[in-house]
Amino acid sequence: MTAAMITPGNRTAADIVAEATEGTADTLIPGDYLLTLRELRYRSPLEPEMCTERPHRHDNHHVVFFAMRGTAQVDVTGSRHPLTLGQGVFVPAGVEHTADTSPTSTLTAVYIRPSAWERSVGTVRDVTVNTATREMLTLLAYRGLSRDQRFRAQRLCLD
Repeated sequence: MTAAMITPGNRTAADIVAEATEGTADTLIPGDYLLTLRELRYRSPLEPEMCTERPHRHDNHHVVFFAMRGTAQVDVTGSRHPLTLGQGVFVPAGVEHTADTSPTSTLTAVYIRPSAWERSVGTVRDVTVNTATREMLTLLAYRGLSRDQRFRAQRLCLD
């Protein structure tokens, strides 16, 4: 399967990557990836854009937060979102938020290139992150896949 066959509609994976990398550098989403997963237990000086417990926003990507295990919380524009297994919150690019980054938290963030998000962005909203999606995101984060396999898996997660 070629990259042109991976995405729905008339936009190819190459189109999405070209839009995503045009004129912007993103320290969280590498090269031609559509999304990336980060566990927020420990701050990383190598990734200054990663979510923290201080109010901040990301202008160049959306974030979906979810609890990998147990509970965690995210505060978005003054509203607290307690998260348990299977629950998540979608935070569009540019929206101020804080993340529970304590070593005892189980909060995970999925950073998404806006050019890969094919639906209307809308506002902050609660989302379901089911077991299959969590497993696919974990596979993407910790196992090397071919470029085509990675794009197909990332598109499936975004759907």
